[in-house]
Amino acid sequence: PKPAAAPAPPAPAQAASSGGGGPFYTLQQLSQPPFPDGVDSAKRELYLADGEFVEVFNCSKAEFAKNPQWKQELLKRKKGLF
Repeated sequence: PKPAAAPAPPAPAQAASSGGGGPFYTLQQLSQPPFPDGVDSAKRELYLADGEFVEVFNCSKAEFAKNPQWKQELLKRKKGLF
């Protein structure tokens, strides 16, 4: 008999308003290991679709990037992304 195949990794979430630049994943997929293949675990917040990023952090990715490193880490820690 053949050995059972490993379950397939979750598919990236496709945001309708993403405008490309993906792949994007949900906060849940990025909050707990194992993380999707190809995701830089130090920059998981960048894999959120723009709309979900705004919902999670209450600011755009560009606004988030303007924060000092310590504040970015604090915000990511609160959302389970650090």
